[in-house]
Amino acid sequence: RKSTCFVLFNASSAVARAPGAASALTGAVRVHDLVRSALGRFAQPAEGLLPPGILGHDPGRRRQPLAREAAAERLALSGLELPVRLRASISPAVQARLGALIAALFREWEALGVTVSVETPTLEAHVASWEKAGDFDLTLQEWEADYDDPDNFTYTLFHSEGGLFRRFYSSEALDRLVDEARGEGRVAAREALCRRVEEHLLETGLFLPLFHGVDYRVASAAVRGLAFEPAPPQVAYSRI
Repeated sequence: RKSTCFVLFNASSAVARAPGAASALTGAVRVHDLVRSALGRFAQPAEGLLPPGILGHDPGRRRQPLAREAAAERLALSGLELPVRLRASISPAVQARLGALIAALFREWEALGVTVSVETPTLEAHVASWEKAGDFDLTLQEWEADYDDPDNFTYTLFHSEGGLFRRFYSSEALDRLVDEARGEGRVAAREALCRRVEEHLLETGLFLPLFHGVDYRVASAAVRGLAFEPAPPQVAYSRI
């Protein structure tokens, strides 16, 4: 699916302001192990924001996780007093669907002395957190594209003028990259700019890509006219 799931720390939170703390938490997560054990074949571990099939997706990117000892050392040097307690915004639907993954992620952080409580028991509270991000240290989001273009991930989610999660993180530098990419007509140049957007997010230490969703449709060799669409139900059954 043209979807992505990620963790985003609030840039104004205490953990984000403490030098190296957020990058210790995002860096310590072994995403491939986490996603494979919790979701199996229904998810592809992510290395960036953009899923396969979206311009700018980099299939060659490989993230190097931090050893737990190195992550613990960063936290110790950050000035935060352990144990640290964080407040998260996660929609109830995502909590129900990804409960095993969320629990495993929080266990990894708990081993470093950081506990997380989810403070959005309703969808209304979760949506309200997009504007009232100051009440939260992080959010875990699953986003599925409305249309097959990187702009639906970059501008729609992070631009300071209207991005859904701009209250958690946005910046002038990121805005410049996003604006340049959405105005670039040359495919290769636009692809390079989209990858720079991903690199910017990863370099902040506030952004942790988790997975891209995978669906399956099985058809016999006798089926003709099978085509996949970007939105559910993914198959144009009327044309088969």
